[in-house]
Amino acid sequence: MTPIEIALSLLMLLSADPEPAQPVPTPPVGRVTGRVYTVGRDTLPCQYADVRVLGKSLGAMTDETGAYIIPRVPAGRIQLKVQKIGFTSMVDVLEVVAGQTVRKDFWLPVRGSRYDEVVDHLEALGQWPPKLDPDLLEHMRAATDVRVFRLDPDKAVHDVPPDPKHRVGPWPIVGEKRRPDHSAVTELVDALSVSPYRLPPMEGSPIKACGGFSPGIDVRFTHEGVPVDVLLCYRCGEISILHGGHFAQAGDFADARFVEFAKRAFPNDPEIRRLASPAQQH
Repeated sequence: MTPIEIALSLLMLLSADPEPAQPVPTPPVGRVTGRVYTVGRDTLPCQYADVRVLGKSLGAMTDETGAYIIPRVPAGRIQLKVQKIGFTSMVDVLEVVAGQTVRKDFWLPVRGSRYDEVVDHLEALGQWPPKLDPDLLEHMRAATDVRVFRLDPDKAVHDVPPDPKHRVGPWPIVGEKRRPDHSAVTELVDALSVSPYRLPPMEGSPIKACGGFSPGIDVRFTHEGVPVDVLLCYRCGEISILHGGHFAQAGDFADARFVEFAKRAFPNDPEIRRLASPAQQH
């Protein structure tokens, strides 16, 4: 090559665009959100609690309502720790899925607290007795499928995997009524929303022993594929609520609307027909 050709070749090499840099792949992330309460579900929001992903510089502080949001959490299994001075810390394991939000609520017990002290505190705040969890209430109101089952308390099956098609908790399903109409469901949800609920077991709390789940029915509210089962025991006037097969809340009822709902659901059931309101039974 002549000197001129060599110079032109060097000039073309120098003026050529550089090789584009390969983009660094973004690690898959999700989001973790929820609420932190003290004592029990929807009882007292735990303000300014520290929620932290163990082993990573990720975390958040709860706001005045007890809510927290941790964005951009790496996908996979994480340990989430919640702590606040004066309360017992909690740690739980979560599975974070890329592009999705994982919800996790926590309930921090007060260190050394007794049941009567907690009740006094809640009464002073006008928050006693506890009410139905707003998330459960919203689920019931938004349910697109509501079914009513008759349960058999004498054939409970414990220590077996869940089987929602044939059992609610340990109790087998022995009958189902036709789908209840909208007005009946609305009346039942209204009665559930004003019923008193109990705190989770804690030091000094009274023990409620159900005398037997007979007669009993289950009302299953399904929303977005997730069931909320409301078990009603008419022997002791007790409400037990399961969310996705797991215990959520328990309470008591002395409202005639619960009895009316059962009689409309199973008009030919002899045990149901004999029911009076729980307030009349005691």
